[in-house]
Amino acid sequence: MPSASKRTARPSFYEVVFQGSPKVVRGFLAGLQIGCGVQTTILYHFDAGIFDESQAGRLAERIGFKRADCHVVVDRSLCDRLRKLADEIAEETGLVIESCRNVRSAEMSFKFTVYARRYQQEIMKLIKELPAGLRVADFQYHEDIDPRAEGIEAYAPAHDYAAHGEGKIIGRVDLLVEHRRKLARQPLIEEGEIHLKLA
Repeated sequence: MPSASKRTARPSFYEVVFQGSPKVVRGFLAGLQIGCGVQTTILYHFDAGIFDESQAGRLAERIGFKRADCHVVVDRSLCDRLRKLADEIAEETGLVIESCRNVRSAEMSFKFTVYARRYQQEIMKLIKELPAGLRVADFQYHEDIDPRAEGIEAYAPAHDYAAHGEGKIIGRVDLLVEHRRKLARQPLIEEGEIHLKLA
């Protein structure tokens, strides 16, 4: 029977930076995953809304001053395999692993403004009902209620109800990526990019 510590072991994740085309990296990692026959976590920064570099860095890539790179977050088992095979990967594919750094946690800012209670309730549910491993921080919330404006059209300058909120969601990167996708389906929430805290 597995010990309590093994049953509750927290998964760990690593940011791996490849020097090479994102298309080649995606194809290589898909092949590696299929070849190993094991389901692993692979989160591409450009798909998952994870911040990886400045606008200037992206521009430098486009005009040829900097080689293309691809940032991905992977679980520990895949990271260990990539480290072990780094020389072979470079030799066979031309992809160079520039770095592998532990992701200690991740955070994402969000904000919203709504003019109806039902939208406020939907959004508050999304913010409060987080999976274990995520938490809300620095949450600021304000409601304005003006009974004199009741019945006015939605696009008028005065509303009988308005709610504004902003804060951060912090925690496990894989869970945060999934929750960001849920928030993105609610058009009244403005979610920021996910920032990684690396060891």
